[in-house]
Amino acid sequence: MVNKLFLFISFTILLFSCKQSTSANQSEIPDLSEFKKVEVPVNKASEPANSSIKKETATTKQSIDKAETKVSEKNKVVVPEKETASTVKTKPKTTNKPINQSKPKVTYKPQIQFDEPIHEFGEITEGDIIEHKFAFKNTGKAELVIKSAKASCGCTNPSYPFIGIAPGETGFIGVTYNSVSKDGPQKPEVTIKTNVDDTSIILYLSGVVLPKEEVEAKEKEEGSKD
Repeated sequence: MVNKLFLFISFTILLFSCKQSTSANQSEIPDLSEFKKVEVPVNKASEPANSSIKKETATTKQSIDKAETKVSEKNKVVVPEKETASTVKTKPKTTNKPINQSKPKVTYKPQIQFDEPIHEFGEITEGDIIEHKFAFKNTGKAELVIKSAKASCGCTNPSYPFIGIAPGETGFIGVTYNSVSKDGPQKPEVTIKTNVDDTSIILYLSGVVLPKEEVEAKEKEEGSKD
C-alpha cells in the first residue's frame, strides 16, 4: 500500500512538471485545441513513470509538428511554372500591304493656242486706227481664264473676255491701235496672263506709219498725172 502511494505521488509530480513545460511552449504553437490529452490510468502500478513521460513527450512533439505543418502550408507560396516553348503562342505575322489604296487624282489643265501671235498691218498713214482680233482656242481639258491684258504703250488698247473659256471653245483678244503722232516702223506689244501657268504670252502688232504730209503730197502728184 505504501509503495502504491509513493508511486502515485511521484507520478503526479512528474505529470505536473510536464504540464508546466508544455504550457511554456503554448505561445509558439498556433493551435493548442488539437493537442491530445493523455490519460494515464492511476491504478496500473506495473507501468513505470518513465514510459508515461515518454508518451507525453511524444504526443507533445506530434502536436507541435502538426501545428508547424499547418503554418507552413498556410504560408506556402505557389510559384507558377515557366512557360515552355510549346505553350507560348506565336503571333501571326502582319504584312504592310496598303488597304484601300486609292489611285492618284489626275488634275486637268487648260491650254491656250493663238492662230497668229503677230499681226502685220503693213503701211498706214499717221492718224489711222487699226483694229484687230487675236483669235485663240482652249486646247486643254479645263476651263481657260484670261486674267489680264496690258499694252506696252498708250497708243494700244487691248480687251479680253471676262468669262472662262470651256475646253475646245474659242475666244479672242481685241486690240485697237492709234497711230497719231507715230512715224516709221511700229511694233506695239500686248502681254496676256492666263490660268495656264505663271508665264505670259506676248502678242504683237507690226507695221509702218507714214507721215500724213508725205502721203498727201504723193496723192496730189499722182492725181495731177491722171
